[in-house]
Amino acid sequence: MTTHLEQALRFHRQKYPLRETADDIKLLYQHTLGAEHLVQAGNAKVYLERELSERELSPSLSTQPFVYRLPIEAEPIGNDRFRFPLAEMMRLGLSPELSARLFAAGSGLRSSDKTQDDLREALQVLPDTDYLRRYIGCGCPPVHHSDTYRAAYRPAYRVMEGLLLRALPFIQRIWNHLEALSASEASRPLLVAVDGECGSGKSLLSAALSCIFEAPVIHTDDFYLPMPLRTPEKMREPGWNLDLPRFLEQVAEPLRSGKPCYYAVYDAHHDALTYSRRLPDALVYIVEGTFALRPELAGYYAHSLYITVPHDLQKDRILSRNGERIYADFEARWNPDFERYSKAFDVEKSAEFTLCNDSSSFLLSAAATPADI
Repeated sequence: MTTHLEQALRFHRQKYPLRETADDIKLLYQHTLGAEHLVQAGNAKVYLERELSERELSPSLSTQPFVYRLPIEAEPIGNDRFRFPLAEMMRLGLSPELSARLFAAGSGLRSSDKTQDDLREALQVLPDTDYLRRYIGCGCPPVHHSDTYRAAYRPAYRVMEGLLLRALPFIQRIWNHLEALSASEASRPLLVAVDGECGSGKSLLSAALSCIFEAPVIHTDDFYLPMPLRTPEKMREPGWNLDLPRFLEQVAEPLRSGKPCYYAVYDAHHDALTYSRRLPDALVYIVEGTFALRPELAGYYAHSLYITVPHDLQKDRILSRNGERIYADFEARWNPDFERYSKAFDVEKSAEFTLCNDSSSFLLSAAATPADI
């Protein structure tokens, strides 16, 4: 059992002394597998609005400008997941539409990380009871809160990924921007950059943003500089890894001018440009990856985020994802290149928002004050 799970169980046992075995099982299910099921944003909105009405939680605040207030009142369930109360969504002024999209995006974000076997292992922390044995014998399906728990505490929440809660001000800034666009302005899409340290969660967050905003993701890895162009002079430049002229010509300029966008995808295994990708029409495009925040691109972005991660956690993630050999290569070659780029352009300070994705921190800094978000 992880330390975070121990802390979460202790928290809920103290706050909800009338809980029953079914409620502990529900917490362990959500801790391990996340939301009880994958959802579509449209259905999520319908259910959310119905529950808000039943709970007499008025969404009237959602018509006012969003004001981000720390701390967010969300209950930890371990594994960097939280129960996000509907009342807190209303306090923050989140619209039902955005809240539903956040929930839908989070429900599938790490859906393949854990399995029923992981859940069965987590359930071993509970006392061995007839109820628990019957539950495991039924294949560990999703379970409701007990009648006692519902009568005493009237639970009304959604399970949210910690990464999305930490990125909430950034997400809401984009949402506000879209809502403020006039019909003529909407003809030009918003280009949004997500840069940051290796293993910080750039790809994971970009996948969520893609779901929330129905936004295609453009990976900077597709614009890696081919070997013939890596001259000694070029490789002395900070951020040389990005084929900047090609990115400007094939992505940045066409999108800014509202023209169709086609670009060739770089294949690292063959050091060659392979198939051509045609970006679908959209209101938002996400540029994800290292070197996305080169200063030459600043004028093209409507919004930008830089993600950091503690070194120990970064090492654990890279080792888990790529293994020892790739991590050694990362330390010897890629990380020095990235640090040179980051320091040369002061990338962290140049971003609109900076986020530390260490599963215990919220937003580190923003160019705007919270009231402006």
